[in-house]
Amino acid sequence: MWRDLRFFFRDRIVYYSAIVAVIFIVAQVLLLQLNIKPRSEPVSLHYTTYFGVDFIGAWYLLYLIPLLGFGLAILNLTLAFVFAKHDKLLSYILILTIIFALLLLTIHTALLIRINA
Repeated sequence: MWRDLRFFFRDRIVYYSAIVAVIFIVAQVLLLQLNIKPRSEPVSLHYTTYFGVDFIGAWYLLYLIPLLGFGLAILNLTLAFVFAKHDKLLSYILILTIIFALLLLTIHTALLIRINA
């Protein structure tokens, strides 16, 4: 199994996508660390164009966004590894979906920081 895992990450698409995924997750955490300070009043956790802020909570709940991204990345990488032997294209689609989802979560994090500033 470990040999298969090393072979899986030798693929350039998989390797570079995993690096980009880690960069997005670290960027989200750094954005939150640098811009959101602990405070007693609630912060905006979700915003819609129709209703405005519709979900508020404690400041530390904003860290669920990078945690969600990390969970999605692990899930998709695991599924891509399982499917890599049978269907390489499906494996690549799952891996590239990670990047797209993390990009959207990073944009979401930046917008929530702007709302809470």
